[in-house]
Formats: sequence, structure tokens, C-alpha cells
Amino acid sequence: MQPYFFPYIGYWKLMNQCDYFVIFDDVNYINKGFIDRNTIIADGKRRYIKLKITNRSQNALICNLNVHEKPLDVLNIIFEAYKKAPHFSACYSIIDDICNSDETSLTNFLAFSLRRIAEHIGIKCEFVLSSSIESNHRGRNKIIPIVKHLGGSTYINMEGGAELYNHQTFADAGLTLNFVTPDTQTLVSRRAATYGHLSIIDTLMHFEIGKVRTAIS
Repeated sequence: MQPYFFPYIGYWKLMNQCDYFVIFDDVNYINKGFIDRNTIIADGKRRYIKLKITNRSQNALICNLNVHEKPLDVLNIIFEAYKKAPHFSACYSIIDDICNSDETSLTNFLAFSLRRIAEHIGIKCEFVLSSSIESNHRGRNKIIPIVKHLGGSTYINMEGGAELYNHQTFADAGLTLNFVTPDTQTLVSRRAATYGHLSIIDTLMHFEIGKVRTAIS
């Protein structure tokens, strides 16, 4: 998966199913995607929080971009939006740690944030950067070689990936293709039904960690 800035809970459910979570960072940056922004609820309304990226361009690979400055403005927005949330203290300390990271590489900054939150939630998987795996393939064509390189037998993607990948292609390569469907029954999901998909920040602020773990299991 491409690295996202504080992605929504479905991203973490996918991660929780994996032995290896491959951060797909040697693909093009997508303008107005979720690589450098996400949404929270502030004053009862959806609001974007954004990273400042140096020389952003859809012609640039994610791994070649840098964070322009520490997102301390984002930290302030989150503080004001959630300071009265039931699980503010535990969540905010993690967000503070991430936003004050000294990482300047966009890939490394996002990878640090994903690892830090995964650790808090209790997700146990190994993180791998796709840019660290040499291959003559690019984009989607690199996925099957990556799975084989890591000794995997199954590739897992979000349910939206069903439009991009088919089971037969993976079967021909001796692999299984599975898709993750976010649960729609939990309290966490019902909040998403009210506001739409929000950053994991909103989830961690409003639900105790046991409920979050149940939602991604």
C-alpha cells in the first residue's frame, strides 16, 4: 500500500492481516490523494490536516519527496479539535511524537508514523519499503515479484483493489489473492457511517484501544 498520512481504520485492518506490510513508496506521488493529508472532525465539521511537501509533483516518486517542515500546525489543530475527547491523553502523546519527528524524507516520516501507531494499536507485522527491493518491474507489475521476494504465498489488498487485480493472474504465479472488507457493525464503523472515513486519529481519540483492536481483527 502507498504510505498515507494518518490513514483511516480500514488501512489498519489490512495491516493487521499481514506478516509483511510493504510500503509502496517507489510509485508516483498522487496529488489530492491521502499520501500527505487526511480528515478529522473539528468544531463538528470535517477538516483536512496536511503535510507540507517540498517540490511535490505527480511526476515524482514518493520516495524522492521530502517533508518541508515539521507539521506542528497539524499538532495544534488536533489539540484544539480533540482536547476534550475521552482518550485524548494516550492518543495525543503519540501524535506529538510523530509530528516532532526529525525525519525529512516523506517515505521515512510516513513509515515512522505507521510503525508508531501500529505499535500503539498492537499490530505485529514487519514493515518493508518497496524501494528497498530491487526489481525490473514498476508499479502494479512489481507486486507479484515483491510477494515472491518476501517468500509469501498470499497477497492481501483492500476491497477496492478488486477493480485492479484478478485472482487468475495471481494463481498463474502460484499465489493467492485476498481482499479485506472493513467491518460495518462496530461502534467505530458506525461513527464512520456518520462522518465518512476519517483519520485513525479520530478513532483513537474516541474509542478505547480494545474496541479499536476488535474493529481491525
